[in-house]
Amino acid sequence: MKLIALMMSTLLIGSLAYAADCNDGLSAYAKGDYQEAVRIFEPLASKGDECAQYQLGEMYRLGQGVKQDKQKALDLFDDAAAHGNQKARLQKALLEQ
Repeated sequence: MKLIALMMSTLLIGSLAYAADCNDGLSAYAKGDYQEAVRIFEPLASKGDECAQYQLGEMYRLGQGVKQDKQKALDLFDDAAAHGNQKARLQKALLEQ
């Protein structure tokens, strides 16, 4: 009985500790749920996730789920590019023209 209780609590704690990743944000974005994508991407981007930084930069560039802000997009592309994201380097160069 104690073993079952231990297993159940471990499963519960594990599910509470689940953190979204960039793929979850990409999935929400693909469905057109921009608010959910932003909700997922923002904490990831602030933690240095280059995928989330790039995607959030695109959303700011295009005004999807957020108010369009080219400077914010540029800052996010800069962060993602610093982590090696090549698409972010290209978008950064295009925005700086």
